[in-house]
Amino acid sequence: YEADATDKQRGRKVFQRSIDGLRILNQHGYGAGGPCAKHGRRLDLVFNPPGPFLPPQQASLDKKYRSELCQKMEVQFNQLITIANMPIKRFFDFLRKK
Repeated sequence: YEADATDKQRGRKVFQRSIDGLRILNQHGYGAGGPCAKHGRRLDLVFNPPGPFLPPQQASLDKKYRSELCQKMEVQFNQLITIANMPIKRFFDFLRKK
């Protein structure tokens, strides 16, 4: 939900293009119904922390994303899922450097 951090990691204007894409999905009915929605067009977001770190607690991060995306940017989603996905070789290289 931070434009500068996203653009630094993913490239120039990726954040705004992502928000625009999420809004288009919302216009087509995706993301409605909140986290308990069982039917319809679900829109789940995934948080994968950069680097060799574990993600924050999923419930607290979901709450923060809802505050930033739903209230400030008018983007709706059903659920935020946190994962820790890093190629083992990259993690190994990180450990060797320490």
